[in-house]
Amino acid sequence: MNDSNKKAFSGPEAAPTLPDAAVAAEALRAKRRRLLISAGVALPSVLTLTSGASVAYASTLVARFTSTSDQYYRLPVYEGKAKGHTVHCVNTPQNACTDGIGNAADSSIWITGDGSRMVAGPYSKVDVSGGRKAYGLVYIDKKGTIATLDPNGNPDLFFATTAAVESIMGANFSKLG
Repeated sequence: MNDSNKKAFSGPEAAPTLPDAAVAAEALRAKRRRLLISAGVALPSVLTLTSGASVAYASTLVARFTSTSDQYYRLPVYEGKAKGHTVHCVNTPQNACTDGIGNAADSSIWITGDGSRMVAGPYSKVDVSGGRKAYGLVYIDKKGTIATLDPNGNPDLFFATTAAVESIMGANFSKLG
């Protein structure tokens, strides 16, 4: 019975000897270490995938044009009609969107409801007699040096909330006298 790997008592209520308890405790600690190490390896990649997927998913949920302003950084844009479809001008500045008599200015750039671009001209007429009726997302770079309504596929430009843009823009101003 002095063997450290055997139970001190026989029977159903046998208690482990001290060495058996120490072995069990060490096994439990080793299991916890393996779990923490594996979590430390897997957790960052899981969080990265989740947060990246959330950003990608959220970007598909934010409407590029809205009828009212919201928490995203937006500017008023001209809304018009082209071939019976609603279109929005993405020129910056917006005064380049109209000819002043209710039509789109030649060479102004408009985004259709499906996200495709069209350029106004003699064969692509846009009626803008209703004036500005929408708000468009403003895309910026991470330093706040570029702000545009038309990212045109530039992966370095993104949209953000108004508070985030104010924070980025505020960091760019000098506090010197």
